[in-house]
Amino acid sequence: MILLRLANVVQYVPQFYAYSIMHFPQKKSDPNLMFRNLREFSNLAYWPLHFIVFIFKGMTRLPYAWQLKFGRGLGFLFYHLGGRRVATSRVNCQLCFPSLSTEEREQLVKANCYSTGEGIIETALCWLNPSRLLEISTVTGIEYIDQALAQKKPVILLGYHFTTLEIGGSIVAHHRDLGAMYRANENLFIENLMRKGRLHHAKKLFRREDVRQCVKHLKSGGILWYAIDQDTGPKQSVFVPFFNIPTTTATATTKFVKLTGAVVLPLTQKRRQNGSGIDVTVHAPLEGFTGRDETQDCVAINRFIENYLRSDPIDYLWVHRRFKTRPDSQSDLYPKRKRRRSIGEPKWMRLVNQAEVTWPNSTKPKLVRLNDEQLGVIHYTRYPNIPFAWQNPFPAYIKAMETISTDFTIITDYYCVSQKAFLLIIHTEDSNLINSLIEEANAPLI
Repeated sequence: MILLRLANVVQYVPQFYAYSIMHFPQKKSDPNLMFRNLREFSNLAYWPLHFIVFIFKGMTRLPYAWQLKFGRGLGFLFYHLGGRRVATSRVNCQLCFPSLSTEEREQLVKANCYSTGEGIIETALCWLNPSRLLEISTVTGIEYIDQALAQKKPVILLGYHFTTLEIGGSIVAHHRDLGAMYRANENLFIENLMRKGRLHHAKKLFRREDVRQCVKHLKSGGILWYAIDQDTGPKQSVFVPFFNIPTTTATATTKFVKLTGAVVLPLTQKRRQNGSGIDVTVHAPLEGFTGRDETQDCVAINRFIENYLRSDPIDYLWVHRRFKTRPDSQSDLYPKRKRRRSIGEPKWMRLVNQAEVTWPNSTKPKLVRLNDEQLGVIHYTRYPNIPFAWQNPFPAYIKAMETISTDFTIITDYYCVSQKAFLLIIHTEDSNLINSLIEEANAPLI
């Protein structure tokens, strides 16, 4: 009898879970917003994340060598189930190490996936059990920081996206007070967990948009730690060689040095072969970095990491699309990404706020113009108790578009759970195509 009642309850769990996802507790996207503890995220939609945090917190109590074994287990799963990310790693290794044989490159990809799994466990250690960091680490090169500070100069610790990035900067923060610049996460739960975890180590946190606060921190004689080697698009970047491939490299470091006179010190970290800990190295001031010429400085930044990776490439974050942005007339180097993508409310609001609504009738999908060459269709769903991803209306629209014209490109489609809405982004110069699409698709509103 009890089992029968339990079965009656369980049959409603999927609908209840889907309904709870549609009603995320809305928090203000304040950069300095901090929640007192994770119990505030009591909505059922966050329960899987609570469970994952619980498991990882238990793992961080184990000996460090055991943690690395669990990490390699995650890496094994990632290697076989990583899909697009592993494919990206293969492309990067092929581009950067063409002299390696196919078998050697595949071994590098596999080892890198294992290292990525270890990095996930180390990140959990930094955020959930930070007191253990000092017992498993050594730091060399602290004297370079002290020399700069003794000369009344601020310090930029220039990190690179290794799988050990999180634990390296966290360890240095226990030896010298520093502030850290980071990219905010769209998931409020992860954003809260990340900020609380990093504030166990760093004295201050700055979102990467808070440039003024970073400059103010440096001008006060502080230490700023951030990683520079990711493709953030063509704005505020220049194309310079990285493994002889034109690669966008952010010019922020040169701007910081011009404004503050900071000393740029590269920071690297390496796991010991026997699995007993981490060795962190603060290097001498970056050779060839002038603080005056953006292109020359970006060349120096890439040259340092390239020389380092030629001797030890396993721990780099090859799963990142480092060569995503290409110069004019060059084709994409990576496999096409899956179109549908879930995004958080902050990014959704940025997309919608920049859109000029040209079809204001709320009873129909909205036609929006994102820029001169990109149009979008916003579609709001009406049944929050149905799993959200099943309600995507755009296949009917795309099929209708193909019968009208082939002069269009589907860039991607987003769905935002909290806003109960889809956004299809289309690249075309023919606005009549979109009008005809909506008129002739005749897809019923959900």
